[in-house]
Amino acid sequence: MRRKREKPFIWPSWITKLIAGEDHCHWKSWLKSHYQYYDKTPSTFDSAMWNVKHTTLLRSRVDVLTGMGHRVLIEDQNSAKLDYCSNAGDNCVISFKPDILAFGQEPAFSGHGDVGIVEFAEIADAKSGKPKTSDSVQLWLYMILLPLAVPDYANTKFSGCVVYKEGVPNVDYPSTGARIDHFSRLGEEQVPTRSHNSDRSA
Repeated sequence: MRRKREKPFIWPSWITKLIAGEDHCHWKSWLKSHYQYYDKTPSTFDSAMWNVKHTTLLRSRVDVLTGMGHRVLIEDQNSAKLDYCSNAGDNCVISFKPDILAFGQEPAFSGHGDVGIVEFAEIADAKSGKPKTSDSVQLWLYMILLPLAVPDYANTKFSGCVVYKEGVPNVDYPSTGARIDHFSRLGEEQVPTRSHNSDRSA
């Protein structure tokens, strides 16, 4: 039986397709954020194969970063939560877990040929499927949320990298000043309109 959560709870991957315009049913994500144990349509998703592919991609990026001398943190080491309140007063908990965090230093070259050292901080997320805009949106959300949720990273300017399978170029992003206004609607108590093509699996 479905049970209402004490406070709306959001996992970024639930809303990335909404933000990217790849999905337009706000109700599905709203249901997940407000309820647990709701009915789900049986899935044919092969989680074992996904895990193998994802781990392979993750390790490939870790090898690159450690080969550059950077300190690397993986998956559960990066778990974080943020108590978020929108400008409208809606409250929710945002929970997230970037695949990879990497820290170190790297050379910086000026226009005059001078070489200096700058701090390096990267969030990387591995995607084994075809590239989608929502992949980048998920990375952007991590880049925004992590400094807000973890005091040790409050002043850290993260760059980002979406890591794809061999033969597909990775997508790199500099640090960004984007905002998290996209979360506010899922914290609302009012039930959004359910689209005709949504299913019970949300």
